[in-house]
Amino acid sequence: GKMSGGFAFLAYPVEYAASGVMSFIVGQDGIVYQKDLGPKTAELAKTLREYNPDKTWARVD
Repeated sequence: GKMSGGFAFLAYPVEYAASGVMSFIVGQDGIVYQKDLGPKTAELAKTLREYNPDKTWARVD
C-alpha cells in the first residue's frame, strides 16, 4: 500500500541480542508487527522510509 498523510513507529533493540532481538512496527491502524532484523538491526532500521510490512513481519496479537 501507499501511505499518504499517515504515520508509523518503529522500535528496535539498542544493542542486538544484548537488549533483545525483535523489532516492532505499528501504523495508525494500531496493528503491531514484529521481526528479527538480525545483527545489523540498527543499520537496517535507519534505512526504513515507509510503513509496508510484508510477509516476513509477524502480526503480534
